[in-house]
Amino acid sequence: LDPEGVGLRWIVSVYREESERRGGDAECVVRREDDRDLVKTMKLCLSAGKTLVLHGTMSRVRPEATSLLHRKLYMLKRVAVVDLAGEPTVVHPQFQLVLVATCDRDRFDEQLESAATAIRFSSSFSSIIRERILQMVIRSEVLESHANWLGLLARRHRMLLEKESLEASILRILGDKDGQVLSDER
Repeated sequence: LDPEGVGLRWIVSVYREESERRGGDAECVVRREDDRDLVKTMKLCLSAGKTLVLHGTMSRVRPEATSLLHRKLYMLKRVAVVDLAGEPTVVHPQFQLVLVATCDRDRFDEQLESAATAIRFSSSFSSIIRERILQMVIRSEVLESHANWLGLLARRHRMLLEKESLEASILRILGDKDGQVLSDER
């Protein structure tokens, strides 16, 4: 909660110092809560493990942020995924989301209450969201399983052709030694 903007500057300086100490390893990305490219930025930060700092009045917390705030994570092949704008996105273990509410002193309590209400409201729909993410994950796994199955069928077909070719070669070699023409046909 940062009505005077001091906390935002402090967070950025802490991450800058940490990044210099680690050799550019601890980065944070700062975006306004109403940024048009926020979803794209969130995807990049989620996958790269960068800390994302959202700042603004927080009068309306975006649904993308609330799903991360509630840690609505699901497992897909031992990797944590989250529903971000309708598609499963892999979550890097070092990803952090920081919300910085920057509003005037006289509107501070009202803005805070509004943000808390938005978060509570979204959590009441968590089972619906969980069901939707689960369906997305299952659909993704079904498509991948189908592709793997087709690959196995093609591999099996190639192996059968190779087997027949080897059998024919063996019969031809054995027939050449005895001067006979051998065949596997009966």
